[in-house]
Amino acid sequence: MTAYDWLLVGPTGQVGRCVLRRLAGTGRLAVLMRRTSTAQASAELRAMLGERQPLPDIVLGDVHTADLPVCDSIIHAGGHSLLVGSHEAYFTGNVLTTVRLAERARETGAHLHLLSSVMVAMTSDRPVRETDPALPHPGQTRYALSKCLSELAAERIVPPDALSIYRTADTVPDPRYLAADTRANHWLTLLLGAGAAGECRSGPQRRIWAVPGDELGQALRGLIRSRNPGRFHLVGASYPMPTIREAGNGVTGGGLSRLGRRLAALADGFPVPCLDDTHTRQVLASLGVTWRTLDDDYWRCYAEEAARAVAARPAGIGGTMWWGS
Repeated sequence: MTAYDWLLVGPTGQVGRCVLRRLAGTGRLAVLMRRTSTAQASAELRAMLGERQPLPDIVLGDVHTADLPVCDSIIHAGGHSLLVGSHEAYFTGNVLTTVRLAERARETGAHLHLLSSVMVAMTSDRPVRETDPALPHPGQTRYALSKCLSELAAERIVPPDALSIYRTADTVPDPRYLAADTRANHWLTLLLGAGAAGECRSGPQRRIWAVPGDELGQALRGLIRSRNPGRFHLVGASYPMPTIREAGNGVTGGGLSRLGRRLAALADGFPVPCLDDTHTRQVLASLGVTWRTLDDDYWRCYAEEAARAVAARPAGIGGTMWWGS
């Protein structure tokens, strides 16, 4: 018998916290955290989970150095996703950590659940199907390239029946956790928080995929518990950029005019990932999960929270953009 049902890597990230809230208290759960003490980690987890949900067991350390417990499933939701970072940061934080966890899963017979991104499809000229492997391309961002390489590495190491890959769209804060989960370094937060300076001039044909965090957590919980192998496209709903633009224009910007213009260029000029999620929707329907469409009121509230987040951001966030040098 294994020590745990699940080991969650990256429990405080944008996606990891959504998984944590859905898995806490439903089985034997351990989390891996790079913190200086168990007390510090416990306080951070308690702030996310509230007083009612039980805390998971905490393993302190890094993926490469920690004594990882034996478990039925390893959930890899960690990695490097900041707007700034070198190729080395993305390769070390995303690819090498995936290799280590994939090797651990193979050694112990665990099922590996790998959180990836729809950005692996950003340079495809046709809809990427769930059966399609990731295809690295020189036109991809550093983040997208690292996700492609992570997928390919995991598929090389882990047996096919013990690997699930979840390509997720941009995760936006659930309305209940808007203040707690709005991250100042997320590109959409920065764009909305820039106010009118972040205006995108693209037309309604220009869209983004976004999924509320709590719905994503519900979907991932069902998929993780079912242990269905393969690739899954968790894309949520798509939204025209004018909707995002109008929400951002309704708030007082956070002083990011130059950054706002560059983010507008990103939203206007970068290819929109095109994915076919037919199979995933069928699987999610069997699990009782459907994606809802966020209304204009939500985007206005998100924009207001984004403005507060970027105004209070630490110095240095928003310098070198992740698609640049």
